[in-house]
Amino acid sequence: MVEEEVVIMRSYGRKVVVFVALVAGIFLSGPAPAQNPPAPSLLDQLRTQYKITRTGMEGTTIKILDPGTVLVIQKGGILGANPTNMLPCPTTFDNGNLKSPNAVCKAMIGENGRFLDNGEKVYVTKIDIDLKKEKVSFGLIECDSCNGVQDASSYKATVAFQFPKGYLEGADAGQVADTVGLLLTVDSGGNAQQPNAAPAAAAAPDPAPAPAAPPPVAAPIQKGQTIDAVQANTNNGLALVADLGDKKIYQYNGLKITFVKGKVADVQ
Repeated sequence: MVEEEVVIMRSYGRKVVVFVALVAGIFLSGPAPAQNPPAPSLLDQLRTQYKITRTGMEGTTIKILDPGTVLVIQKGGILGANPTNMLPCPTTFDNGNLKSPNAVCKAMIGENGRFLDNGEKVYVTKIDIDLKKEKVSFGLIECDSCNGVQDASSYKATVAFQFPKGYLEGADAGQVADTVGLLLTVDSGGNAQQPNAAPAAAAAPDPAPAPAAPPPVAAPIQKGQTIDAVQANTNNGLALVADLGDKKIYQYNGLKITFVKGKVADVQ
């Protein structure tokens, strides 16, 4: 009977020791350190740097619902397609050079496409990254209001920026933007005019100049008036054309006035 009690106490003692050790471990270890928030991905950084434009369809016309960053094309040759075209046909920008889409893609677009020119302005509609192929793709659409066109065309395009192998894994948005900027620079000239904005009120025409006041009408020249009186009446407009002693002939406004001994003798 005594031996059984000893065994039981020993077994119970081991359990107490184990329990105490576990409790001590919990208090000694303390709370787990807080996790740092994950750094934003390269894609998130780019979408922050280039605001995406939100678009919608109105029949067969693309409507700008929320305009974003406007970019200026620095090198012509980006293939744009009619807004009804659903096939992405990317132009590749590799090592500073533009490479047109493949012949099959260009043929499918056909007459519904055209190359966007140097200096044209476009919105960013989409940004994607393919790490496996080392490509960053920008979806673009013409900013018709920025380009000041009469007929909106809203051609859309895709540009795939090709990077060296392994580059994107360690790159940040600034490094990618340096490459993008070789082809597409952010518009710094007031950016986009808001699409569908009401046209500015036409400037009021300059008021017509007031008509010149007519010259004062001279009082009729009468015989017997002195030269001084006629001069005053004509604002000193008399012009002497002949001095014949007592007889002097003057002209004024097409009139021939003859003075004899200082007084008007004849008016013709």
